Amino acid sequence: MNPVVLDEGKISYLHKNNSYVGMVLYSKSRLGGSAYRTLDRTIIVFTAVFKDRSLSVTNNKLGFDHDSNQKVIRIYRDDASFLYDEFLRALKRESEQPIVFFNQEQMRQWFDSRQIQWFEMRVERGLYVKMTDGEIEQARRKIPPPLPKAAS
Repeated sequence: MNPVVLDEGKISYLHKNNSYVGMVLYSKSRLGGSAYRTLDRTIIVFTAVFKDRSLSVTNNKLGFDHDSNQKVIRIYRDDASFLYDEFLRALKRESEQPIVFFNQEQMRQWFDSRQIQWFEMRVERGLYVKMTDGEIEQARRKIPPPLPKAAS
């Protein structure tokens, strides 16, 4: 649990053609400093998977894990319809047809395998380090207290 993250959620949608994946990710975070404030973010992503690569269109400005096998087109608009139209235009430029997921579970397995690959790449790059129990406890003591609940 990250105390900076106040709320988060994700919706994944497998298009009826079973080849396009749409996702909406939401997060509400507490920003530090002398006066706490919150940041709401909504990220929209459309993805098609090919035999050895994938194509995504997203409005995500702050980062999007990808490697040489993934093409990411960033469009900084919060209009899901516009992003989807751009996704379809990008697909028309592809010579290969996207793979078909036979069900939601197969799509989740592909997504989960990518998450594991990205995590392992980060470990190899030294972005994560193993902490001792003492280091973990010391870090936990530095976590700011929860925000007060709003009166109803």
